[in-house]
Amino acid sequence: MKTVLVVAGVAPGWVRNQVRVAAEALTEDGRVLIAMSDEAVDPQHLPGSAGNSTLFGVARSGYPLWTGRMSSVVGLRRRHDRIVLVRFDRDRHMLLTVAALMSRLRSEQLVIHDLSTAPSKGLLRRLAAHVISSLPHSTVEGAPAPALGGASIAVVVCGSDTALAHLALRAAQSMSADADGSWRLIVQADDPSVETLLRESPRTKSITYEPPGQINDLVGSSDVVIVRDGTELAGQSSALEQGAALVLVGHPLGGRMNPRLDGAWLIRSDVSSIIVALEHFRQSRFGGPTAADVRRDGLRLVETVRSSQLLAG
Repeated sequence: MKTVLVVAGVAPGWVRNQVRVAAEALTEDGRVLIAMSDEAVDPQHLPGSAGNSTLFGVARSGYPLWTGRMSSVVGLRRRHDRIVLVRFDRDRHMLLTVAALMSRLRSEQLVIHDLSTAPSKGLLRRLAAHVISSLPHSTVEGAPAPALGGASIAVVVCGSDTALAHLALRAAQSMSADADGSWRLIVQADDPSVETLLRESPRTKSITYEPPGQINDLVGSSDVVIVRDGTELAGQSSALEQGAALVLVGHPLGGRMNPRLDGAWLIRSDVSSIIVALEHFRQSRFGGPTAADVRRDGLRLVETVRSSQLLAG
């Protein structure tokens, strides 16, 4: 099965994260193309970040996630079995209308993934929304986004690595007052002395201690998971599977703060790198659902796409 996910317009970071979760799961069925009409514009660029390429990433299944541009969005491409149109606030509604019409003309299975958070305004946009909503075989509504400005959650999995716990504490203490209110850091460490240090910190509202134990629940409710590079934890793969961002501290290539093709970020083992990485993810996910909701929505979309194909067959 060949699938296309169409993103028309400059999508915010949380929409791109949602698209990636669904695209990775759909690689289990065959080739996946992510067609984007506009280049992504991140509100904050990390030092050494690479430019855009034809490769969106690599799924954990080992298959690449390819990208297409405007011609792929409007249907000037090879026929695919399934097409998913991603709707969001300020999308390019006329392009989506053309994409939907071309998909039906080519007898592709059309699914709408509606991530918009506000009703359509303006005569043309409402008309386009009406046309688009009348064409798909299935529609999946996204989870409602939380109120803007809500604190993001980052879990720092230290285990016996007390140095990483101290690094997280220094990062929390070094954040500006505005950034401090944007994050809640949960430090999981084996050393009980870490709890004492955190309790005596002036930032007790933004950083808390978690004793040793299973991290599955923490991963499921966190936006970012921070671990030491080289530490083999089940949480590393779980973080990406849950839709959370994964930050590997102390990687040999961390000097350029590189994104790995599976979505993990490689950073140096210092305070400034952690703060910059956290703010990058904060900005990219601002206004969107939690990582757990991203995962649930992505899987719900995948199930809908597969069931739509089965009904068509």
